[in-house]
Amino acid sequence: MAYVLIPNVIFDDVELILFDKDGTLIDLYTYWSKIVALRAKLISIGLEHISGQSDLQKQLISVMGIDCHNKRIKPEGPVIVHPRSVVQEKTVEYLQSIGFDSWRVPNVVTIAFGEADALSKYDLDDFIQPIKGVDRVYESMRAHFVKCGIITTDLHNRAEVAALAIGWHPDVIIGVDDVERGKPYPDMILEACATVGVEPRSTIVVGDSTKDIQCGTNAGVKASIAVCTGLETAEELWKSTRYVVPTVADIRVEP
Repeated sequence: MAYVLIPNVIFDDVELILFDKDGTLIDLYTYWSKIVALRAKLISIGLEHISGQSDLQKQLISVMGIDCHNKRIKPEGPVIVHPRSVVQEKTVEYLQSIGFDSWRVPNVVTIAFGEADALSKYDLDDFIQPIKGVDRVYESMRAHFVKCGIITTDLHNRAEVAALAIGWHPDVIIGVDDVERGKPYPDMILEACATVGVEPRSTIVVGDSTKDIQCGTNAGVKASIAVCTGLETAEELWKSTRYVVPTVADIRVEP
């Protein structure tokens, strides 16, 4: 067991820290803008849409939740805000609404999403930009024998790839495909705790969204710490937790 410190607060007897992935450990816009752009390109190719291909890709990028003009993720998503299945559904609905074959579109979109996952693995440095300080936090957890994990609304295998890209070898990874219910339900945390043999009351959760915090609260963890490197403001996060810090770099682990 160890102490976890944030400015003006000390948590004792901590055995496990669970981190959200996107917006907590890796930069949201860098990762998702490139993944979404790749998905859009592959969908366009799959539909054999040559005329106006660039315009279609731009529309698909917007439909999936990326605001390229302002270089941000749309607060309403669907990417990041909703599960992958919802992003696919919204994409399919848009393509069908503008006249593409209703029977063919779902298969093309599913294949494109899978191909984007596979292709992105070969150029991780271009897709993944770690939040400053994640390496130090990981090293301090390992040095003081605190277990760590990732809980994410992304798929398990994609979380594994992201962890390796930032130099992490977590004790447990729980993706949205590992549980019946995603955040804000407690399932991910309870599954992670059961996997490593740690009680929720000895666990701290770190995330960048209200859903992350609610997930921790619903699971009965020792504390839920919010970081301000995601889509939500500090003011919004304060409504769900007393513990709000700028980034993961503000979290320390000591014996």
